[in-house]
Amino acid sequence: MSRIPACVLLFLAAPAAAEPAEPAAPPVIAIGGYLDTYYMYSLGRPADGVTALRLESVHGGFTVAAAAIEATATAERWHARVVVQAGADAAAVSVVEPVPSTWQPLREASAGVSLGGDVTVDAGLMLSPIGPESLVSKDDWNWSRSTAFVALPTYHVGVRATRPLGGGVTAQAWLVNGWNAATDGNRGKTALIGATRVDGGTTIALLYAGGVEATGTDAPWRHLLDGYAIVAVTDRVDVMAHVDGGIEGERRWLTGALYARARATDTVEVAARVDGLREWSDAPSLLGVERVVAATATASWRAAAQVLLRAELRHDRAGDPVFPDGDALGRTQTTATTALTAWF
Repeated sequence: MSRIPACVLLFLAAPAAAEPAEPAAPPVIAIGGYLDTYYMYSLGRPADGVTALRLESVHGGFTVAAAAIEATATAERWHARVVVQAGADAAAVSVVEPVPSTWQPLREASAGVSLGGDVTVDAGLMLSPIGPESLVSKDDWNWSRSTAFVALPTYHVGVRATRPLGGGVTAQAWLVNGWNAATDGNRGKTALIGATRVDGGTTIALLYAGGVEATGTDAPWRHLLDGYAIVAVTDRVDVMAHVDGGIEGERRWLTGALYARARATDTVEVAARVDGLREWSDAPSLLGVERVVAATATASWRAAAQVLLRAELRHDRAGDPVFPDGDALGRTQTTATTALTAWF
């Protein structure tokens, strides 16, 4: 029998070198932008040029409500999103912060990871899940936001977990600093727990939020229960209802809205909304008034694939004189608005 050289035997006995691991695919990065500008005229002709109880509040001048640039990175197991912004809306929503200028340039700034069991965890500055309306007006049926939107939080800073449960249901749980609280002012945290079910043309969402929002050792918990439903009546007609109620010590509130939208053509639609707020308190704090109702009619024309022109009439009525009327205050406010929204 022929002899095999020892070096060959060693070579054959040596374990095969491990295959080099394939490098992770680079993240997919998407860049977008958004511009919302308007001209609004108030029949009350406020002396200081500012209307009341509105996110969009400038009378008699062309105004940039929002200009934003967004970047989203998506990889196999992680994702991140940053939206920088400027404009009147950015100033309005950050005014509650101790140092508004620190947070005004940011609309969103978050990163997340996909865990086992389809659980996704995100942390950072994120838009609030409360209510059906958005800070991005192109996603709303009407151009101006409802009374409920102005009264309720628009963003949170904290951590969020989401998980699909099957049957079109997605659950979510949050732990955040509080309502519009990028800077935590009381060391307490607020929890939000909810679920959304999407079934064809029907969407139903329910959410609870609870935590201490005020300062002081004896500050009571604030409890909120929020829900909305969207139903596609036909291919061209949708209706929506939103209701929100809360309690904080001796304070109580109830707010909500009814919506309807009809698409006349592929590029033209009309929408109507009736909304309001009722607060039971010696010192109302959500909007500074015990009760207010509003009626809004909006016509929208998609002038191009990503350009939206809108015309809107709105009338507000409050239980107390809070609306600017010349140099005085009145109980009603009527405005007419034209707006242009473009995005990419």
